[in-house]
Amino acid sequence: MFLSMLSKRTVNLIKWLKLKLKHLIVDLKGRVFLSLQFKDRHEIEIHLDTNGYSYDLGMLLSDRILVRLITNFEHQGDIYFGFDFPNVRHWIGHLQYVFSYQYVDLSFFELRTLCYSFESIVKTIEGIPIQVLQAAGSYDVFRRVLYYFPTSRLLHLLGRAVQGAHSAPCSQFMAKLLIQNFDALYFDSSISITLDSLLMMNSPFLWTFAPKLTDRELNMYIRFWMNNPTSKLEYLRLGYHSSDPFRVFNKNVIFKGIDYIERPSDLKRDFHFSIDFHPFYNQWMTVGGGYDITRRDGATCTISIYSERPLFELFIWP
Repeated sequence: MFLSMLSKRTVNLIKWLKLKLKHLIVDLKGRVFLSLQFKDRHEIEIHLDTNGYSYDLGMLLSDRILVRLITNFEHQGDIYFGFDFPNVRHWIGHLQYVFSYQYVDLSFFELRTLCYSFESIVKTIEGIPIQVLQAAGSYDVFRRVLYYFPTSRLLHLLGRAVQGAHSAPCSQFMAKLLIQNFDALYFDSSISITLDSLLMMNSPFLWTFAPKLTDRELNMYIRFWMNNPTSKLEYLRLGYHSSDPFRVFNKNVIFKGIDYIERPSDLKRDFHFSIDFHPFYNQWMTVGGGYDITRRDGATCTISIYSERPLFELFIWP
């Protein structure tokens, strides 16, 4: 009843202030809290389980709630108020209503470290559209999480345990994963991306920190894109590890046999992403210089190579 009354009083104020919610995150990496992320890096965290006694996400036992204000990743202040037995599902519904927002982002760490039973999480979140799904662990963890929380939007996987004893099943799972129609894929840590991975991928956006492509394979992928007008790719980011052996790009190999125009580094162009594919990044990026390549259907991409990081980016202009 309280949340219902609060919703009716708040919704008109939200509209008047023109507050637009960018992401609503259900964060389960520790004790549950809801993160409301707005433009300009303003954030409100609502911590619903401050006492930490409950193992059931649907039946929290806390007698107070913490609201934390954050601006540009800096903690601005905390507000506590009493609230017996906060219901996570009701709070999600309340926030979705006042901000006219239908999705949630769901963030896990490894299942073995969860503070709540997996069954209670499924029951609490069931039926709510997932926009960004973040999970860490091994391939069987990813498979289980994706089964209960399917999403066609953004999948963010942190795979510290992926390259373990089950490499063959892992490869089979990743192959099935890559051909699905996710809007964006964001891979961290030990999840390797190979040329075969890129060739089977069917997502407009791919962001990875553990690619295995050689310069020759990068050349092969560029050629594949040039002759594939049906490709949905809009942005590709391959962030190689900067540890030994240090990755040094050979541009002569990467662009061998490819016609390109090298743009001066002081030429700045703004690239706008067609979707809001990650809560911590803007929907646009400034591209400085780079190498312009034209596909056979007339589409143009810009390739940026940074040896000091090392980083390979490919932007397809609309």
